[in-house]
Amino acid sequence: MNVPEAATLLGYVVAAMPNIQDKDLSATAKLWAVTMPDIPFKIGQQAVLKILREKKIPTVPLPGEIVD
Repeated sequence: MNVPEAATLLGYVVAAMPNIQDKDLSATAKLWAVTMPDIPFKIGQQAVLKILREKKIPTVPLPGEIVD
């Protein structure tokens, strides 16, 4: 996953969590890209969408949650 792909996935998270819509998550996108360079975008997309469906506490998923 690269930075633009990570930013796209974070866009899903922001859309689901209005309380973070005014936050700058560019550093988070960079972190996701650095910590998950081996995760293809489609796999990351499926993981993030699954997490958003199941997550009960509105927090940005950690890279480990996506990898799992």
